Amino acid sequence: MYLFVIGLCSLILVSLPAEGTIQSPSDSAIEGHGSSFFFYQTPEYPRDCREVRDSCSSSLSSGVYLINPDGYGEPFEAYCDNDMDSGGWTVILRRFNDSLGFDRNWRDYKKGFGFLSREFWLGHDKVSYLTNQATYELQINITFDNGTSCDLKYGTFRISDEFSNYTISTIGTHESDSACRWREQDNPSECDLSTTFKDCDDVWNNNYNNRQDGIYCIRPTGWTEPPFKVRCNMTIDGGRWTVFQRRLDGTTDFYRNWDEYKEGFGDLEHEFWLGNEKLHYITQQATYEYRIDFVWSSSSYHNKYTNFQVDDETQKYRLANVGTRTGTRGYSLHSIQNTPFSTHDEDNDGRSYDCAKGHRSGWWHGAYFYTGYNECCYFESGGTLVLCSYANPNGVYNGGNGEIIFDHYNYFDFYCNQKYTELKIRRVS
Repeated sequence: MYLFVIGLCSLILVSLPAEGTIQSPSDSAIEGHGSSFFFYQTPEYPRDCREVRDSCSSSLSSGVYLINPDGYGEPFEAYCDNDMDSGGWTVILRRFNDSLGFDRNWRDYKKGFGFLSREFWLGHDKVSYLTNQATYELQINITFDNGTSCDLKYGTFRISDEFSNYTISTIGTHESDSACRWREQDNPSECDLSTTFKDCDDVWNNNYNNRQDGIYCIRPTGWTEPPFKVRCNMTIDGGRWTVFQRRLDGTTDFYRNWDEYKEGFGDLEHEFWLGNEKLHYITQQATYEYRIDFVWSSSSYHNKYTNFQVDDETQKYRLANVGTRTGTRGYSLHSIQNTPFSTHDEDNDGRSYDCAKGHRSGWWHGAYFYTGYNECCYFESGGTLVLCSYANPNGVYNGGNGEIIFDHYNYFDFYCNQKYTELKIRRVS
């Protein structure tokens, strides 16, 4: 048996129909179908099962209740576990007798399916709205065929929206009881010193962990330190991508100094910069292509370059090669070849203006330079509006709008206010 629950009143107890997808309140409890229910005279609904627990009696039983997360629009039914670990858990998945098929399409997993009284998946949309309204933890309860059981708990849990393909944006650290020996190949606490994978292409070719997105250990050619962890995107555009930058919601500050960009910072499960030193060692061992994926407003797009190579620190992590561009939109690396990296404490842009300070980011600034146009991507210096880059994916993420995160589109047009960025490389030879 598997049970996935998350935890941080108008109350309805229902008996679900025998077949079909998860029903809305109007489909089941409100219209009857023999259900037993009552409700308080209030327009407010609890946002999750913790608020159900806190709004009602401490002896409230486990069952199906109406909840309405912030921004979701309409209340929906969820199964609340009030017996385990002080109660208040919103159950997002339950399996116990294989009576329900889980080999489903995208729409089914988005909307949810199954029977809340038996086996079900709550639905990506609902889980996204739930986990983005507060900080949640995730608990997984497993019972094996021999009757033994184990519990695994992650300190934080959040998934993104559909524009970001419902990515697990936060997972946090985990703890488990003594009966649960959890497989950690895709998120090891420490890398095995015998690791021989050079990049995510090597991971893919060795069919490691069924080629799933996740965290893996690599040791590039010439790297003399212990192996290090990277995030591999095994899904998009054929997979095998080694991710070196990711922005989701602004929880990680990207206005960092030279040493921090050199070593890397952030959380590989969420937002991060892998590190210029690691980028150098990865890209010097073969030819790599580059891809950047953006979500802008309600649209997603990408562009690719055929070659991406970073020199060592003696060359100021100069972007030695970018190749030619393909893709849907954007010119993130246009004219950036042979440009050294700059940070606010290491100005290598070759301009009279300090571009890294002005754009508030570490990046290969200075190759493209313009003054005089009042766009979101310009900064003001001494009364002059200055632009140093075609793109600024490491800019300040402001209130979910990403105001200083931008990408050049065409002539003087720029895509500003990026919601999501992911930068990655893949071996091509």
